[in-house]
Amino acid sequence: MKRGKRYAQARKTLGLSQDELAQIIQITQTSISKMERDKFEKPNHEYTDYLVSQGFNRIWLVDGEGEMKTQINTESFKTKGIKEIDNPQILLEEFEKLKIEVKEKDKTIERLTNKVDTLSGQLIEALQKIQSLYEGLKLEKHKAYTMQPLINSAVYARP
Repeated sequence: MKRGKRYAQARKTLGLSQDELAQIIQITQTSISKMERDKFEKPNHEYTDYLVSQGFNRIWLVDGEGEMKTQINTESFKTKGIKEIDNPQILLEEFEKLKIEVKEKDKTIERLTNKVDTLSGQLIEALQKIQSLYEGLKLEKHKAYTMQPLINSAVYARP
């Protein structure tokens, strides 16, 4: 069975239409359709991650090897000191919450980066203006020093 057919079979096993799945994983229905018709060289990560979170075997999805579904062994959670998960849906919900948090934090980082870039540009402009004013003052000071002997000679010149 080709990769696209495996993805379509997994989606149908979940009882989801392409539109419903597109809304869940926030990609276009067209992308799902193309993937299920093997029009992409590589599988879509959101699609794959979602199916894996629903218990499908990543290796089966991508390469067609092994069993279609994986079994969650809660014993391995216990031995690692992780709270037992009786309901895989709880794990999926927590995973979805974390994905949303990460997206929000990425947006915040992007906004802050843009703000820093803007402020950096404003700071550079201000420093350039200060430097220009400083250079102007230095020039005026130089003019004043060069003019001082002329002023002195004019003031102290006797008629």
